[in-house]
Amino acid sequence: MDKNLKDAYTVKEVTEIMALSRTAGYEFINNNPPFPIKHIGKCIRIPIQPFQAWWNSGDTSPQPPQVN
Repeated sequence: MDKNLKDAYTVKEVTEIMALSRTAGYEFINNNPPFPIKHIGKCIRIPIQPFQAWWNSGDTSPQPPQVN
């Protein structure tokens, strides 16, 4: 495996892709997102392929939380 290729995103990377605030991103990730997440100690990682499949599918449910 190429050490330069990533297999997973951080929550920060996912929130940037989704244009969410940090708080909204963590709330979305911690409330049963429609893709798998991995807890590694205190770290959360989101496998790239399932996230990208969901993101590119246009599926809008569940909606990310609205932060006012």
